[in-house]
Amino acid sequence: MLIHVIKPGENLWDISRKYGVALKHLLQINDLQKAGTVTYGQSILIPSDAWIHTVRPGQRIDIPTCPAKPKKIEVNAYIEATGNINEQQSLEKAAPYLTYISIFSYRIQKDGTLIPAPDSKLLDIAYKKGVAPLMVVSNLVQDIFSTALATALLSDSSIQDTLIEHILYFMRRKKYVGVNIDFEGISPKDLPAYHHFLRRLKTHLKEEGYILTLSLPPKFMDGFYEPADSNYDYSVYKDIADFLLIMTYGWGWSGGPPNPIAPLNLVRNELVYACSYIPAEKIMMGIPLYGYDWTLPYSVGKQKAKAVDPVTAVQIAQKYGAMIYYDSCSNAPYFTYIDSDTKRHIVWFEDAKSLLAKYHLMRHMNLRGISYWVLGGAFEQNWTLLNNLFSVSKIL
Repeated sequence: MLIHVIKPGENLWDISRKYGVALKHLLQINDLQKAGTVTYGQSILIPSDAWIHTVRPGQRIDIPTCPAKPKKIEVNAYIEATGNINEQQSLEKAAPYLTYISIFSYRIQKDGTLIPAPDSKLLDIAYKKGVAPLMVVSNLVQDIFSTALATALLSDSSIQDTLIEHILYFMRRKKYVGVNIDFEGISPKDLPAYHHFLRRLKTHLKEEGYILTLSLPPKFMDGFYEPADSNYDYSVYKDIADFLLIMTYGWGWSGGPPNPIAPLNLVRNELVYACSYIPAEKIMMGIPLYGYDWTLPYSVGKQKAKAVDPVTAVQIAQKYGAMIYYDSCSNAPYFTYIDSDTKRHIVWFEDAKSLLAKYHLMRHMNLRGISYWVLGGAFEQNWTLLNNLFSVSKIL
C-alpha cells in the first residue's frame, strides 16, 4: 500500500493513471464520492505491492509493503450505544477488523445499581460477525466523569457489592465476554479503595471466566500527566487486568485550545512510560477516529470545538479551498479556513499518513494491539490500511 499526498495541479484521474489503479477502487478506499474532488495536502491510499520511494529524479526503489508475515494483533473499538441506526451500520462495516467491541456505557448510580445501555442490536451484530463484546462500566453523570460518584462508591463496601452483583447479572444476561472499567477523575485519596474494588471484581469475574479490562488515562512520568488525570498507578494494574487500554489521545479536545488530538511525539513518551510498568503484550494503544474544528480566536471556557470524522474534515477543506498541512513533530494533519460568516477556523484530525506513523510505533513497541475511540464516523482509509498491515485476531 502506498500513500500519495496530493500536490497542486494533480487530480484523481491523473493519479489513477499514474499508478495503474482503477478510479472506482481509488474512490472507494479513500471515501471519495467523485473524481476530481481532492484537496492539496490530502493523503490518498494507493493499492500497490510496493512502497515507491524516489531517491533522485528518474531513479526509484520499490520497497515491498509486507516483507514479513503481517503482525497478528488484537483490535478493540468503542461504540456509544444510543440506539441510532448509524451505530449498527458502523459496527457492521468495522466488524471484520475487530477482536472486541466495547459498548459504552453502563452507568453507575449512587446505590451501585447500573443504568444499562441500549445495546441489544449491537450485541446481535457482534455475535453474528464474530466480535467479542465488552461491557463498559463508567462513572459518568450527565456526560461528565463524576469524582463524587466514584468517592461514594469506593467508600462503601455494600455499594460495591451491589455494583459487582449488577455487573455479573448483566454480563450473564446479555452474554458479554468481559467488562471494561472506565473510571475517570478518581480522587487520589480514593485510589487504594479503587484498587481493592478492582481486585474483588477480578476474583468474581475470573470465577466465571470473564475478561477484565481497564481504560487508563496516559501519563509519561511519575506524578505527572497532561491534560487530565495524574493519579493512576500503573504498577498496580498489570496484575489486575487481563489487558489495558491506554487512552493515548485527548491532547486536543472539545473544551480545550486547538491541538493535535494524539501527537505522536507525546504518544510515544506515554507508551514508553506505560511499558516501564506494564508488559507490552498487555497494552492496547489508543487511536482516535475523530478530529476537532475550532473557531478562532479560541477563548478559554467560552466555546467548544466541533467533533468531525476524518472524511468530514477533508470535505470541509475541499468546501473552503483550504490546503492541508502536515505537522512533522506531532505527525498530524491540519488546515485553517474562513467560513461564510468570515470566522477563522483550525481543524486537527487524523489521516492515512498520521495513522501509518502510529501503526509503525505500535509495531515497533510490540504492543498487544489497538483500541479505537470511537466508531460512528466514516474512515475507510483506516480499515484498508489496518487490513494491509496486520492480521486481526478473533476470539469468537
